[in-house]
Amino acid sequence: MKKRVVQVCTIMVVLLLLAGCGLQGSGPDSPADPPAPTEPGEPTAPGDPEGTEPDFPEPPVSEFSLIGNDGVLTLKAWEDELHADAFLGRPGAEEVIQLENADTFTGSWLKTQEFDRLQLQWFSPKGDGERFWLMNMRTDDPDYRTLRNIGVGSTRLEMEEAYPEIQQTLDGRTDPDNSAYEWVDQAEYNYGWFEVEDGVVREVRLEHLFP
Repeated sequence: MKKRVVQVCTIMVVLLLLAGCGLQGSGPDSPADPPAPTEPGEPTAPGDPEGTEPDFPEPPVSEFSLIGNDGVLTLKAWEDELHADAFLGRPGAEEVIQLENADTFTGSWLKTQEFDRLQLQWFSPKGDGERFWLMNMRTDDPDYRTLRNIGVGSTRLEMEEAYPEIQQTLDGRTDPDNSAYEWVDQAEYNYGWFEVEDGVVREVRLEHLFP
């Protein structure tokens, strides 16, 4: 009887040892092979699992807009409406000044930004200085076009066809192929100029002038 008990105990011990060998390395405390390294992905914005660009509302567009490859710039539109920083990036130079001795505009703010082949000037009313709207813009970059698809590189004839109301600027120049041309929205005090050299548009300026 004792011999049978000893044999049974021996068999149980062997089985336990075999079971322990089978489980070794699979428990929570046993080391496991590290996962294969993966390439880091692009960071995503909160709430934007695909990492896509922010979905901004459509910016305002008018006859006094410059339309680029990635965005729109419109006279008298607020900076936070245009989201210009999202497609222009940081300016190469920026200057913000508060107006002095400027009659009713004393205390108002002007912000001038310089980008590659593009200059923007923004206005903020007295008492603000944080929120600006677009007052002037100037470019010699052919990537910017007006609403009627005229820009640097357009011919004078193309300009005149798109803007039949345009007038040659009275600045003393008489050669139509080497002159400035302007169109105006008197009700809004908005002005546009095309600088033409050798029959081709070389620069576009859009400005809001205070009455």
